[in-house]
Amino acid sequence: MQEIFQPLLRKARLDGLAVHIQRSGLCLGDPAQLGWLADGGIGVFALSRARRFGIFIRRRPVLLGHLDAAALAIVAPALAAEEPLRVRVVGLNPEHLAGEAPPEIHVSVWGDARRVQRITPANGPGFEPPPAFSTGPLPPKPMPAKR
Repeated sequence: MQEIFQPLLRKARLDGLAVHIQRSGLCLGDPAQLGWLADGGIGVFALSRARRFGIFIRRRPVLLGHLDAAALAIVAPALAAEEPLRVRVVGLNPEHLAGEAPPEIHVSVWGDARRVQRITPANGPGFEPPPAFSTGPLPPKPMPAKR
């Protein structure tokens, strides 16, 4: 049976970047994966292409960042129910192009919307939110320091 994927998150900005974008070798359209983090958030992982000795390319999975609370509320039930999701990198603003603004990575998440809509935290199969899961408001983000 073929699954029909619709966009669940068209363009979600990652918070808490854990990678140097320019050195990671990320490109637009690269596949990524979602996974639970120890603090209860959802992390986005992708293969980084790092060079060794300038010639050998080593590919290894790295944490790119995590989804914010609004994206977490949409994706968490589907991830807990192990629904198939397709995640792609759709936006990059690396450090050398960011200027005064912070560097950014954006991802899109696609899934079968008909199946995901039926899954809610209350009725999802085996859905137990992580201990740190909270749907409350986020604390305000600090403003970047001007140079």
